[in-house]
Amino acid sequence: MACSYPTLAKNCVRNLLMFPSTYRCEQGFSALCLIKNKLRSRLAVKDDIRVALSKTVPRIDLHNDKLTQPSDFSVNLKVVEVGGYTHALSDGRFIIETPTTTTTPAAENTTTTTTSSCHKPGITYPIGIEYGELSESVGRGAVKLIDIRQPWELIQTGKLPGSYNIPMNQLVHALSLSEHQFLHQYNFPKPRPRDSNVVLTCRSGRRVRVAWNQLEPLGYCNVRLYFGSYLDWKANGGPLLEPDSSQTLQ
Repeated sequence: MACSYPTLAKNCVRNLLMFPSTYRCEQGFSALCLIKNKLRSRLAVKDDIRVALSKTVPRIDLHNDKLTQPSDFSVNLKVVEVGGYTHALSDGRFIIETPTTTTTPAAENTTTTTTSSCHKPGITYPIGIEYGELSESVGRGAVKLIDIRQPWELIQTGKLPGSYNIPMNQLVHALSLSEHQFLHQYNFPKPRPRDSNVVLTCRSGRRVRVAWNQLEPLGYCNVRLYFGSYLDWKANGGPLLEPDSSQTLQ
């Protein structure tokens, strides 16, 4: 049953999450996207839904021909934001059930594991980038630099050369768009999870860490973070440009 929004949304969200709800993850979908879609459906709203998690939600990856046993894991949600309204949750709990793939009897003796992360062995995440490398890469046009600050911040400070603006509160929704929709709205090609040339920047480096925690469950582990961000760029004498209205969303 859909809850009226925003009048009863706060209680509705809390009640919706008070009891464990089991949902089946579809192939190739992240548990985070599934949770957001279920919330959007139950609240009967079209607004983007942002959730803050108390632990990372693994990505469900079933692109293999081996037998995968079902596994359950719980996700504790701390905050749900719908259309600008923020709702704190004391204990929101979802149980996500991963589907079982079928296989031939010959494959049943094969030892398998379910991929729950886009991490690669031997790499420390999130991956950072320093001013020198970023400046050189920007000069060559070798990076897709995304500034997740608000548009008014770019107007006040100027923007890093070659950067595009996607405010942090739009980032997850932006990556759920089709390539055509993304290009139309943000004026540059949509990043893909496997891309290794995507860099996030903000003001001081704090927001890019939060953003990475949102992108990791979607498979974007290759996204690099400019930990020093705008303040480091300015301190190093990096050039700043006037924001382009076609790339800065209001």
